Amino acid sequence: MKPFPVAANVIKVYNLLMAIKPTPIFTRLLIYFLIVMLIPMILIAFYFSAVAREDVTSNVKKEAQLYISQSADSVSSTIEEYRHKAYLLSTNESVENAVREPGNADYRSIAFQQMFSIMQGDSSLATGSVINLNGKARLSTHVFPSQYDLRYNTNAKSPFADFSALSDNSSRMTLDWRYTTSSNQTAILNIMRKIVSASGNDLGYAVVDVYLEAFSQAVPSGFFSELVLINMESYNATSLMAPDRWGSLSNFEGIDVSQVGEPYLTPSGSIVISRPIPNTSFIISGVVNTAPYLSGLSRTFYALLLFMGIGVMAAVLAALFFSRSISSPVRRLSQAMKKAEDGHLDVTVPSSRIWEINQLDHSFNTMIAQISALLKLKAEEEEKIRISERKALEAQINPHFLYNTLNAIKSIAKLHGETEILTIVVQLGKLLRSSINNAEDTTTLRSSFELVQSYLKIQQIRFSDKLEVTIDVDPQILDIRTPKLIIQPFVENAIVHGLEPKIGEWKLKIHASIEQGNVIISVSDNGVGFDDSTFKSFDSLKDSEHNGIYNVWRRIQIHYSGKADLSIRSVVGEGTTTTITIPAQAQS
Repeated sequence: MKPFPVAANVIKVYNLLMAIKPTPIFTRLLIYFLIVMLIPMILIAFYFSAVAREDVTSNVKKEAQLYISQSADSVSSTIEEYRHKAYLLSTNESVENAVREPGNADYRSIAFQQMFSIMQGDSSLATGSVINLNGKARLSTHVFPSQYDLRYNTNAKSPFADFSALSDNSSRMTLDWRYTTSSNQTAILNIMRKIVSASGNDLGYAVVDVYLEAFSQAVPSGFFSELVLINMESYNATSLMAPDRWGSLSNFEGIDVSQVGEPYLTPSGSIVISRPIPNTSFIISGVVNTAPYLSGLSRTFYALLLFMGIGVMAAVLAALFFSRSISSPVRRLSQAMKKAEDGHLDVTVPSSRIWEINQLDHSFNTMIAQISALLKLKAEEEEKIRISERKALEAQINPHFLYNTLNAIKSIAKLHGETEILTIVVQLGKLLRSSINNAEDTTTLRSSFELVQSYLKIQQIRFSDKLEVTIDVDPQILDIRTPKLIIQPFVENAIVHGLEPKIGEWKLKIHASIEQGNVIISVSDNGVGFDDSTFKSFDSLKDSEHNGIYNVWRRIQIHYSGKADLSIRSVVGEGTTTTITIPAQAQS
């Protein structure tokens, strides 16, 4: 039966993956670093190529709208200021008298004073001039412009030829009568008004010629590559940034006066924005060269490519560095494991500065130390078993002879009614049987406490009512198995060393219970006590006069793999308490 196609494909993919050899950590890190670094840079490059140009153009258009509005307001303010001065010149009574009577020197002098007063503060920005209809009266705050001299200009060629169609109080503004003064200043805007008598007769003309410098506030610094003032009546235009750029609108490439309001992009890549000047026939157009802004994008793009190259090299170096920093401690750990496999359990691994690997090093060192300790404990246990077996063999020399002797004593005591001797012999027989029975090295706590009770019965016969014994044992622990003879030695010590030297009543208390998974066995007496500093470290008791205590401590340490505990606390004159703590094991 053939497997389903999907299952077959999954099996093929699995087999393919299994066939792929493990890749070195350097290769993996390099791939990861390149992915993390190149993806953001590729996205940024895509952004610059597809979106950033449009964003830059859009931002430049927004700035252009802001700056052209400011420029239009500034030009409008300047025009209004000088249109008002032209109005003041055309309506000044002294100027009117001088124009009416050109031969009157007093009128002429007063008219000059009034003209300079009206144009005060603008001597470097504008010129104020007046002329009568026949050209005999010519007054100006600067050298009188020759183009306004009606003595040499016919009416058809006169700058004022179109004034006949204007109302009395209207003004005419033009860019047509441009000229350069002797101080190299260029007059670009002409504001003209009629001078009309009180009776309504035309007397002459007042003209304010505004210099290019008067519009300097309208030019935003460093933004527009060209700022053009255009007269929509004549389609003449003049640059507000350079005196040599003026004339027909066709001289200014890319400016389309039909697109006033919104910025637009010219074929050459420039941005043009136009705004009308309120209450005039003028518009102002700003041209922004986008090349500097887009060249910044190009530099950024090239810098990005450079950074990508640097990033690739950095990724290679970083992958090499990190792979070595990881593989070196792993290699050390692997070599140590190989030595441990060969049986060299004295090997250790130095700590790594990488936390996770340091945890592995620590676990390996701990494991080796535990294995060494367990082997050492096993050797000690085997040695003690060998010694114990030898001693047991020595102690078991003809045990039947001892039993037969005790039976003979028991029979004689029973025959003569010596109950105390009978009891002592029976209990001694139990003690003897327990001490020479080496079939097993463990016994139940029930048996251990029965052995203790046999010993205490002998001692109570010996000391009569002087010895008061209290035994409190939790029945739950009686079937728990422990090493043999771990309680009786401390009961014997309590009587021999604690109570016998004491004058007065003797109290011995044995308590056993289970607490938090541990069996707690305590033997307490109210004997003479002693300095318990000797028993702070049980290892120091080996080969001392307290080798019985050391023997019990060492046996429970070996049996419970270091999880058991023994403590002896004594106060001189008050008594001694010995506590054995062992793990509670499953009941047999």
